[in-house]
Amino acid sequence: MKTKIIISILTACSFVSMAQAVDRSRLILPTNDFVHFSFPLKADSEPQSVHQESNISSDEYWFQTSGKALNNGVLINSTQAGALIRVTQGHGSKGKQLAPDLDTSLLKLNSTKGTKQSVIDKVISKKLMEETDVFDNTLVIKTKSNVGALMLKTSQALNDDDLYMISVKEQNSPYRLQFTMDAQSYSENKNATATIQLVNGEQKLSTNKVTATLIAPDGQRSPVNFTAGKQGQVKLNLLRPKNVIAPINGLYEVLVEASGQENGLTIQRNAKLALTFTKDTARLAKVTLDNQASNAELSIVAKEGSRFEARAILYGTNYDGKLVPVMETHAAQSFNPGINLLRLPFDTKILNEAQVGAPFELRNVRLFDQKQLALIDTITPSTTTN
Repeated sequence: MKTKIIISILTACSFVSMAQAVDRSRLILPTNDFVHFSFPLKADSEPQSVHQESNISSDEYWFQTSGKALNNGVLINSTQAGALIRVTQGHGSKGKQLAPDLDTSLLKLNSTKGTKQSVIDKVISKKLMEETDVFDNTLVIKTKSNVGALMLKTSQALNDDDLYMISVKEQNSPYRLQFTMDAQSYSENKNATATIQLVNGEQKLSTNKVTATLIAPDGQRSPVNFTAGKQGQVKLNLLRPKNVIAPINGLYEVLVEASGQENGLTIQRNAKLALTFTKDTARLAKVTLDNQASNAELSIVAKEGSRFEARAILYGTNYDGKLVPVMETHAAQSFNPGINLLRLPFDTKILNEAQVGAPFELRNVRLFDQKQLALIDTITPSTTTN
């Protein structure tokens, strides 16, 4: 999800020098650094919505444990046969960089019910995992056909404060945690909301326990408030941080941990989604498209000086009288605070090859602040010319 958001806000214009680490709102910026480019779109293409939601369907959960807990036994809840349990070394005790390697011959994974038999089908050692370049400092246990409550334990002498991360992956389990955010980027006037739902296939399940945490790019964590809805759905209400870290410095993440029960099984699932908070450093006041669709002019009201970038999609009318997408154009220029005009030129060669004519429309007009590397405003209504 991080890659998806980063790609959506990067542009070929970004090779132009970005802001230095100073307060640019107090500087007089050069305004002769204008650049632009266009690229064609297929007539049957469906441009992505400006405000895209983020979602994930999680079949796993993870938690941190200690050497003391592993010596006493760590409870793992499984809902499918052949689950994969990853154990990754964390920080060691007494300033050591890593906790000790785990001796696979001393590891036990048993059912907590009945005869408490071993449920280990296969163990992939740390050495083999590193040779295959899959995970570092990690071993993997694959379970047999058993499901339910399992106990992971080692007779290896570990320090109480040695740390390990345990991740349980259940790819074939019908139990999922659906996590959806209504957007990927949130400006100062937009509230961030999300929903989570435990499901068994198409069936919605009740959630017994939920924790949600907002993790800032600098690692700071803060709890997220939530309210319970109908059919086990949970709504998250993310408060905007007082001191927002711009997307150019990293992404925020929302981590949710949820559990529920069905048919005697305890279902545990974690999920994580990335998002950005942005400052409203400018807004789009007006968009004008000329009659020949050779240029559009954008009126930008800047609160702070920065380098701003606009993107828009030009539509034209084909022989069947249908409006179809022709090209997307990007343009960028540095502006000082105040009212500024940004020209958005359209490539006449692309326009001619598309074999379209008037009326033309300009849609999906978006404004980015390259200092933040963030989307800061959009204009939804189309701009039309005959």
